[in-house]
Amino acid sequence: DDVGIIDRHISRFLFEKGLVKPRKTITKKVYLECEEALEKIAADLGLKLSELDLYIFYIKTGKVLK
Repeated sequence: DDVGIIDRHISRFLFEKGLVKPRKTITKKVYLECEEALEKIAADLGLKLSELDLYIFYIKTGKVLK
């Protein structure tokens, strides 16, 4: 399956880009909102969710994961 994990790096990225409201905790509703935004970005860029996830992680941390 092609998935992206909504963690603090992803949620912060989405907030900074104005795609979601800032939240202190990630509830199921917030997670689904973030997931929808992430899926739209991936589709617009022609990327898999997993690729976009790694790219955002790299942008936020400067680390490349394999």
